[in-house]
Order: sequence, then structure tokens, then C-alpha cells
Amino acid sequence: MKYNGLTCLALVVLAACTPPKLSSTACIVGHDSGFAGTTGNREHITVAQNGSPCIMDMTSGRQGPGFGGEIVKQPLHGTAAIRATAYATMISYVPNRDYVGPDSFELAFGPDFNVTVLVTVAALTGG
Repeated sequence: MKYNGLTCLALVVLAACTPPKLSSTACIVGHDSGFAGTTGNREHITVAQNGSPCIMDMTSGRQGPGFGGEIVKQPLHGTAAIRATAYATMISYVPNRDYVGPDSFELAFGPDFNVTVLVTVAALTGG
């Protein structure tokens, strides 16, 4: 079957609209609100019960090292970690074993830039 350029573009656009699917090895990360360099930013993540860690990256938007940061409020039902790499700050979350439900933690990247990460830990269903 032969495709023209417009058909291929339409297929790419439709593929980009497909919502991510939660699995034991893949989490879902969704941005909520806020402007870089401000307080009140929110990120939403959904992770599978007893699944792999969810890892998000926050790029600094500039060349050079990631912009670091620290966890200022730990999650109640899991473990969060933060690590600066060459070009991004990597944030990971792992829920406690067998936990299902909401959780959250807060990150600070300076006095005027914080992020609250709202977590949903979901049980995977068959199918």
C-alpha cells in the first residue's frame, strides 16, 4: 500500500492523540498548571500498584547541568527521589508495596519555584 505525505502526517497526528496506557512498566505523567519559575506548579502521575518506578524529567531549558532541587515534603505512601543529570533533573516515585490510592510529594527548585506532584497508585485490571 502506498501512502502520500498528507496521509502519513494524519497518521502521525492521530498516533500522538492516543492517550498513554498504564502498565506495570509504564506510568502516566500529566502536567497541570503553573509557569516555570513560580510557585504552585502541579504534576500528576499515575503509577501501577507494585509496578516499576515512575521517572519524570524536568529539563532546565538551558545547556549545562540540570537544575537540581530537593524534596521538601515526602510522600506518605511511597518513596520519592531527585537527581540532577547533565541536562535534566530526574524525579522518581515508587509506591509502597500493595498500596492503592492517592499520594503526593513536593519539590523545591529555589525560593520561587516549587512543584507538587499528585500521585494516583492504581491497581491494574486484566484485559
